[in-house]
Amino acid sequence: MSTQRTFEHLGLEGPKCEKEKLSETYSYENLVGELVRGTHPPHVLKNHLENSRSPATIDKVHTKHNIRAEIKQKRQSLGRFKKISFNKELRKQLETFEPFLKAKNILFYASMPQEIDTLKLIKKYNKDKNIILPTVCTDTNTLKLYHLKNLRELRSGYQGILEIPHCLKDTHKPEEIDFCIVPGLAFDPQGNRIGYGKGFYDELLKKVKAKKVALAYHFQIYESIPASKYDVPVDFIITPDKIINASFGKQSDSGTLKPEGLKKR
Repeated sequence: MSTQRTFEHLGLEGPKCEKEKLSETYSYENLVGELVRGTHPPHVLKNHLENSRSPATIDKVHTKHNIRAEIKQKRQSLGRFKKISFNKELRKQLETFEPFLKAKNILFYASMPQEIDTLKLIKKYNKDKNIILPTVCTDTNTLKLYHLKNLRELRSGYQGILEIPHCLKDTHKPEEIDFCIVPGLAFDPQGNRIGYGKGFYDELLKKVKAKKVALAYHFQIYESIPASKYDVPVDFIITPDKIINASFGKQSDSGTLKPEGLKKR
């Protein structure tokens, strides 16, 4: 029995599954060995695994993994001119959004090449508004917030993201944010969000009292995505052609894979 087939018995995606998905009793290697040797039926070991993580949790992990992969592929295949056009229209939407216009302390994120371009917005509004940017603290998996005064302060940091280096200045308090622009890979109309899986924003968003807004291409909006009671949803989602108010309803603890506006598979 191959390793890949072995993990299909478990309902997992294959040999790349993380050790944290396994119980403390069975390591990755031991679990494979037990199944290959036939010491225990696959369903017994699967039950053992599910004692530490429920089936619903496992399904959510895999669903989120699939969504992340799908969106990354769609962004990668987005043509240069279409991307420029989408970004231009999205900026227009944001710049007519009253909460953004009224806000003084705005939390941005410095976009990577494959993301919606926030750098043009940061550059444009840096003189008129207080632009706050996050810096990743990898030792604690948290974000520190700094007020950007000069674009020359920015340096390539965590995974190449432009950041303000640590200890350059005093940190900014999350409670002082007036408007929060949140990164993410996928969203639904209830405001649920799938990020990149590192959890950097989880604790931060709990402390931010301001409106939380996501910028997204149309294909990043799903009818429903997995969410738990610990996730902090966004209040609005701005796309090139509309603004979604997520305050009308919140998604429950389950979700589907159908993107809004796309055909069912």
